[in-house]
Amino acid sequence: MWTRPLAGEWVHGRTVEGAPQAFAVDRERVYVADDRGIAYTDDAGATWVVIRVMQ
Repeated sequence: MWTRPLAGEWVHGRTVEGAPQAFAVDRERVYVADDRGIAYTDDAGATWVVIRVMQ
């Protein structure tokens, strides 16, 4: 994921697991469908919460 502080430059670093299939943004939360299932992050990808595991 690419992030940018209010007064800073764009930086790259945090990633999803595998190739993302879809994503959505709701205010500060980012939802991603990737190899693990459906997950969201509130902190620009530093931590992820899996809400649906793909089998």
